[in-house]
Amino acid sequence: MTARTGEGRTQTTRYTLVQRLLHWLIALLVLGLLVVGMVFSFLGFEGTQEAFGREITNSLYTYHKTFSVIVLALMIYSKTEQSDIEADNLVKIIREEEDV
Repeated sequence: MTARTGEGRTQTTRYTLVQRLLHWLIALLVLGLLVVGMVFSFLGFEGTQEAFGREITNSLYTYHKTFSVIVLALMIYSKTEQSDIEADNLVKIIREEEDV
């Protein structure tokens, strides 16, 4: 992220370690969910049962639904965290410009 400060300078701020880890965790989970969803889409539920067996298919289906809800919650949380940091940075910039 880049923010303008007084006298034409720019100030670069980094996302926190937690935010970066959360970003990559969400990315990996989304990729995994896409793969499982595509398997179900291409093979269908019955085809997946034939290919992997009933127990594994039921587990995949349950995990797919569960992790989808978890990813949604993580994405909402990460967006609210990002908004808080952007608001804090904006307040700092305004205060710095007032001091100039």
